[in-house]
Amino acid sequence: SVAGGAAKLGAAFAGAAVGIAALSVRSLVAADSIGKLGLRVGVAASEIEALQFAAEQSGSSASDMEKALTALGRRAAATPKLFEKWQVSTRGVNGELLPTRQILDRIADRIAAATNQAERLAIAQDLLSQAGRKLVPALQGGAAGLAELTSQARELGLTIDDFEAGSAAALGDRFNILSRQSTSLSRVFGSVFAPVTAA
Repeated sequence: SVAGGAAKLGAAFAGAAVGIAALSVRSLVAADSIGKLGLRVGVAASEIEALQFAAEQSGSSASDMEKALTALGRRAAATPKLFEKWQVSTRGVNGELLPTRQILDRIADRIAAATNQAERLAIAQDLLSQAGRKLVPALQGGAAGLAELTSQARELGLTIDDFEAGSAAALGDRFNILSRQSTSLSRVFGSVFAPVTAA
């Protein structure tokens, strides 16, 4: 019947709306996560996703890239002798610590210049942790090879910009506040009405 068809159509639209809403929430959470990761490791949000793509295209994973960038940020600041060992400069002309992304390019160039695979793996292990060893295929083309992979991610529309990441972070924080307020309100109502229910 017409009514039955309309009901089915309405249900289909409702289901699609729920699906779109769920997808939007997942996208928001993912963008928020990328933005916060970028802040932790000192790399722009757009670069984070591009680097993760480069890792995946080379047989590694986004998680390995995250771990390697985290290790790089810590080691560049705390253990400069490791970088001196492999002739990788982490400082600018005025002695300031270079951005993590720029140091990663220098590591990639050093790995590209290595004479054998054992040396490449040793460099990655020392400067990027165990996870860095899995990134050697992405880094052995040097900074130019890494730039080519990250450019593909941007051309394919697979990255977010810093504004989008910041907006997602603000919305995510707001949702967290609302969720906590809702939980607190539920506890208040529970404490008020529990004695009445028990009676």
